[in-house]
Amino acid sequence: MGRFRYGDGYRVINGLLSAVEEGNTTLTATKDGVTSNTVGVSVSAAVITAIQVTPSPVIVVKGRTQQLVATATYSDATSSEVSNSVTWGDFDMATATVSSTGLLSAVEEGNTTLTATKDGVTSNTVDVSVCIIAGTCIDIFDTGSGKLFTNSPSVAYLNSIGGIATNGTYTETGANGPANGAFYRFNWTNANALCTTYNTHSLGGRTNWRLATVVELKVYLYKVFLNMFNARGWPTSTHYWSTTPKTPDGSEYYRVRLLNGNVNSVDPIIGGYASCVSNP
Repeated sequence: MGRFRYGDGYRVINGLLSAVEEGNTTLTATKDGVTSNTVGVSVSAAVITAIQVTPSPVIVVKGRTQQLVATATYSDATSSEVSNSVTWGDFDMATATVSSTGLLSAVEEGNTTLTATKDGVTSNTVDVSVCIIAGTCIDIFDTGSGKLFTNSPSVAYLNSIGGIATNGTYTETGANGPANGAFYRFNWTNANALCTTYNTHSLGGRTNWRLATVVELKVYLYKVFLNMFNARGWPTSTHYWSTTPKTPDGSEYYRVRLLNGNVNSVDPIIGGYASCVSNP
């Protein structure tokens, strides 16, 4: 077998050349005192072959933000995040804007699209929908650690994804929830079924949604963010169901009012709001 030399920018093992650094060099093969022709070797930088923007599609509540992530794939099969160095474009600024770092801000109700471009390569086209909580939108709230919570759904939103069994509606007045927004109410069983429905639809790209516990509602939400209507525009006139029973036989379950933190316990047939939670 030939003996191969090592040079700047490359190495050869058993005839397989591996590019190490950018640059130009040469190589030869030698056996029994005979040296081959000289081969020129040029190692160039890997180039971008594709850019993927996530999440896609984007559904965001008016007045809220959504961080976009652009990931480039290179000709050497490596990848890296390039959100800060792409050019964000092709979006309607009346509907949404995107900062140089990929932070999307929802401006007005409507639909638009966006792309990211770098080194002549354009990403997938991302559909963006800006909506309101009282309309066909739901707020998926990241409390900071990847733990997500949803507001209780509006009539318009739940109907838009096919609907489930409910227990009446409540129309917010604007004092404790979105003005004139109609929101479904649920008994305890249907509140749990709501979260199962979110799993069926892979809401927010996740399939582990479940009804929140009383601690999650009281400690993770209310004690940190206080009035959730003021903090996120959620409907708060009615208590939110928890999975936490007050009694061993399940004859009463705790609920939390995200307007003022009040905790009560009621028969599971009573109607209330529902917040589903997803752990990372």
